[in-house]
Amino acid sequence: MEKENSLGLQFKQIHDILEAGMNRQLKSLDLTMSQYAVLNFLFRKREETVTLREIERFLGLKHPTVIGIVKRMESKGFLQSEKNAADGRCRTILLTQKAYEVKRRMEESKRKVDCRLVNGLSKCEIDTLSLLLGRIYRNLQESE
Repeated sequence: MEKENSLGLQFKQIHDILEAGMNRQLKSLDLTMSQYAVLNFLFRKREETVTLREIERFLGLKHPTVIGIVKRMESKGFLQSEKNAADGRCRTILLTQKAYEVKRRMEESKRKVDCRLVNGLSKCEIDTLSLLLGRIYRNLQESE
């Protein structure tokens, strides 16, 4: 049992270091890690209509938290929100030109972090790590 606690602590420590490093890099773009995650999600879904509810599910956050993130991003000029044409009770979230302008720099920050994460690992070790992390993620999702 102690081994499980040790692994959980290691994941937490890795998460904290990653988040702090990404926040430092993203500061020059006037973004936080949470805001970066929202933009990344929207870039992947750019051909689809995305609502606040979908962002909540993706981030695993509560409605008020996501509203705060989106409002801050709107005030910074990265997003726009409008009433959903199909359901006026929902808001559709749209990327702005400013978001597209910082996309390349965001990707560069992500690439640097990814390189640091696997520094010194072989291709085989990276593949194994990716497989195991995927399993751990699914295990955690299933227990929710």
